[in-house]
Amino acid sequence: MQTVFGLVALGTAVWAGIDSSRLGARRGRLGGGFLDMGPAAWFFALFLFWIIGFPCYLVARTRLVEVQRQEQSAWFTNAAPPGVPPVQPWTSYVPPPQPTYNAPTSPEPQAWAPPHRTPPKIVYPPPR
Repeated sequence: MQTVFGLVALGTAVWAGIDSSRLGARRGRLGGGFLDMGPAAWFFALFLFWIIGFPCYLVARTRLVEVQRQEQSAWFTNAAPPGVPPVQPWTSYVPPPQPTYNAPTSPEPQAWAPPHRTPPKIVYPPPR
């Protein structure tokens, strides 16, 4: 009986990994949350915690299918997905005018010379 359960867990984990990869599952695609994982994470979740992971994957799978359908319908209707600005028509690029600066490029020469200093003389005590 344990062997059968292990094979079922392994089989569904492999199926979930392949299926989530085919559906384009990746972290952040569903907008965050506990069920927003990539294919490898789904495989390990189902293999290690099958009794909890399998129902969770079925819920996440419906969301992934829904997101994929939205992306495909936006692709086939030539409409941009939400949040993407439309493409602007081509125009020749004219860079904006550059600001002009009236500051001098280098400091003016000094009118005075710094005082010349001689290093102090070090006096060592005589040897004993």
